[in-house]
Amino acid sequence: MATGVKEAKLNEREDGFKYWKAGERQGMINLDEKSFSAEELKTALKHFKLTQDDVGQPDVGFSEKHGMSEAGTSLRSHDDMMQGLSQSNLHMVTGTDIVGKLMTAYGTTESRAERKDILVDLEYHVHQIDVAYDFVKMGGLTLISNALNDTDSELRGAAAFVLGSALQSNPNVQEAVLRAGLMRPLLEHLVAPGNAMERSRMLYALSCLIRTFPEAQERFLEQGGIQVLVSLFRSVDLQKLQVKSVSLVSDLLAERQEIAEDGKLLQRRVDLGKVLQQQGWCELVQRLLHAPDHDTRERVLQALNLLYANICPLQNTQELLEQLRFLENEYEDLAQEEKGSDSYFLQLEHVTKDLIAKITESYNRVDL
Repeated sequence: MATGVKEAKLNEREDGFKYWKAGERQGMINLDEKSFSAEELKTALKHFKLTQDDVGQPDVGFSEKHGMSEAGTSLRSHDDMMQGLSQSNLHMVTGTDIVGKLMTAYGTTESRAERKDILVDLEYHVHQIDVAYDFVKMGGLTLISNALNDTDSELRGAAAFVLGSALQSNPNVQEAVLRAGLMRPLLEHLVAPGNAMERSRMLYALSCLIRTFPEAQERFLEQGGIQVLVSLFRSVDLQKLQVKSVSLVSDLLAERQEIAEDGKLLQRRVDLGKVLQQQGWCELVQRLLHAPDHDTRERVLQALNLLYANICPLQNTQELLEQLRFLENEYEDLAQEEKGSDSYFLQLEHVTKDLIAKITESYNRVDL
């Protein structure tokens, strides 16, 4: 009989689990215990994606008159099923459950190879905002801190990757990480000689920590964060990291500019623009215009547009203007070949022209 009530179907397998499906939702239940071991999770998850054949769903009719589905009598209402599960004291696995199991496994093994694998699994799960905060509340930052102090470069990099994913767009985790003092080891490993992958993940975690978090940005500046980013430009082998650093600083400038335009008061203990001037940031960014790929050039052009608004000095800009005019001609030719008002190269041509106009106008204003 059609009831209009959302219904679910339980399907028992020989592996000790029950699989349920309610509309578009589906999941699994451990029939033998209240939790899952790591091996049980791996085994059960292989069967998690169920098809209609897997759940043995009966034929469903449809009544045009009532606009309601008709299912076999073997189906139970979703509420009844959930009540039955509660009474049976069964446990549905959650992301937090899995993270707890992984943390326990991490603490019980001395194998660095196994710990790296566990960190890979943790990184996957902490993308979920609630799970990431649960990870912190379960002592996850202690695990990360210890891993960041390990002598194994790959393990440190894997830990930073987990931390960055937990931090991303997660204010609660950002505050907890700042209080735990984890900015310092990230900066230290970023500036220290090491493999590019490890340093890239340190920068990733650092970026996730300070973006949209003014207090963390102040700490970053106070602890010499800009000087650390400048140090990355000493090696020609770190161009990708240099470009990421440019994007990070541009985001910080844009955030501060947006706050100022909104009329919000922000207590700033360090003047970001002044620090950038002192560290020669503008000159370092300009070097990246020689990069052969257009994506890097685009990021650099956007960064220079922000910097030349009121930070970069206007002295000795003749060489820069010549390079910009060369790029303008190159992108004009490429835009004509590509055609169309939404041409990528046409957009780059406009960004380049805007920067030329900004520098020229400012230079003439100062000269007057």
